[in-house]
Amino acid sequence: SLETVIVVIHYSLAIVSISMTILLTIIAFRHTPSILSKFGLMLKFHALCDLYTAIGGSSEMLRLIPFGWSLVYLNYGPCSFIGPEACMIAGAMKFGGDVCSGLTIIASFVFRLMVVLGKMPTRNQTIGL
Repeated sequence: SLETVIVVIHYSLAIVSISMTILLTIIAFRHTPSILSKFGLMLKFHALCDLYTAIGGSSEMLRLIPFGWSLVYLNYGPCSFIGPEACMIAGAMKFGGDVCSGLTIIASFVFRLMVVLGKMPTRNQTIGL
């Protein structure tokens, strides 16, 4: 059925996403040049946020159905076999990871703006961002 095809596509993409994110995280932690050590902190944190999002998103396959002025929240992911609490945790992981990634992108733009303005951030300032 169409629903089975959609679930298979979702999990196929989730496996690719998690695999690539793990690879990115390993590369960020093991092969960041020392000249990029300060900005590398942001790259590492962003990679971890992406991994967190990918794991949460693969555990939960969210479906929102409009019902009047409300939304019905359904999950088709493996979290549904455990229980609704597991699906809420997976959803929180996914949305929390998305927020984390967005804030990390903003922080990296601030870091780059400081570099362009000639104010190279210190390690503590980078961690603070």
